Amino acid sequence: MKRLQQKLHKTIIFVTHDMDEALKIADRIVIMKDGHIIQAATPEEILQQPVNDFVRNFIGEERLVRRPEQVTVAEVMLKKPVKMEYYKGLRQGLATMREAGVDSLLITDNDDKFLGVVDVQDIQVNLSKKNKLHEIMREQPTAREDDNVKTVVKLMVDRGIRFVPVVGQEGRLKGIVTRSCVVNFILDYM
Repeated sequence: MKRLQQKLHKTIIFVTHDMDEALKIADRIVIMKDGHIIQAATPEEILQQPVNDFVRNFIGEERLVRRPEQVTVAEVMLKKPVKMEYYKGLRQGLATMREAGVDSLLITDNDDKFLGVVDVQDIQVNLSKKNKLHEIMREQPTAREDDNVKTVVKLMVDRGIRFVPVVGQEGRLKGIVTRSCVVNFILDYM
């Protein structure tokens, strides 16, 4: 249908109750109720900004697209990050990374407060010089669960980092936002 419209350069009016079909084919969608136009807009505008509950229900909640600033960190974050207490040894840290299949550790204190990060390169460089994780950990920016994903992704890009730890009250570690969990959320949501 789209190819035909592009080839003929003609306006085509297509009537359907199938929203999936309308969203795939249409340049503009007109949603009507009882002979009155409720909303007329592009598919993107309707998905992002339905004008009322009728349109929202007609489209179906599962199709609605939220802007990145409407998605919270809590919806995207991994809730069980690989972490280790600050006083543990470098070899223990390396073993934990190997076992978990990660290249970084989030370092916490005894109360699960986030202190910093250590990656495999940090350990390799310092293995013969230092003994404890806190001796080589470095600071890392954090996010809160109610922060929006857009802000966190911008932080990752601006700082050139692969992940952002998520902290709650009193700095306690709650989770982690990685590039891959953001991509997975987007793919699951679409």
